[in-house]
Amino acid sequence: EMRISFILPLCVYLAQRTAPQNVLVAAIALSGISCLAISAGPDSLLTSSLDGDWIPTLHYAALFMLGVLLALHRDKAIAFVQERKWAPRVLLLGLVLFFTGSPLAFKLQSMLGDFLYDWIVACGAALIILSVLSDEKLAQRLRHRVLTFFGDISYSLYLLHSIVLLTVVHVMGDRIPHFATIGIALVLIVPVAY
Repeated sequence: EMRISFILPLCVYLAQRTAPQNVLVAAIALSGISCLAISAGPDSLLTSSLDGDWIPTLHYAALFMLGVLLALHRDKAIAFVQERKWAPRVLLLGLVLFFTGSPLAFKLQSMLGDFLYDWIVACGAALIILSVLSDEKLAQRLRHRVLTFFGDISYSLYLLHSIVLLTVVHVMGDRIPHFATIGIALVLIVPVAY
């Protein structure tokens, strides 16, 4: 993530000066090449990422380009969806993609699965964001206080969830079932993140 924060400004700079379709093709190609490079070695994408290798950074930077493109061209994208009144369809497609990426990756269990999972989920997330930006009623529903509370603490949740989970696993060990350990961690993470 630190590396991406250094690379992202360059990605935005390049995306501002390149046709969106070319940026998308280049991002998918860069991502694919980095996944192929990782698959030539002994590690998975996740292991390479956790080990601090640079090649996964290229894959994840390529995925970030989807968000960069949406941010740079959001007015045109929103107008496109609003003119056709497609926000509910875009939301549905986004949700389908977002939630089908994981089963697909599990079924493939390969670098291709990891590659497809990341791109399918990223496309789903981008479509969900686009649908919310395009439909005020949908945006209003997402302003519910429970959802905004979790939005406010989401970065803390992201940073702390593994620490809380590992602490609970270490303290509880095998004394309780694993699902109970996860349940305890879920209950504890909210006040810790708050």
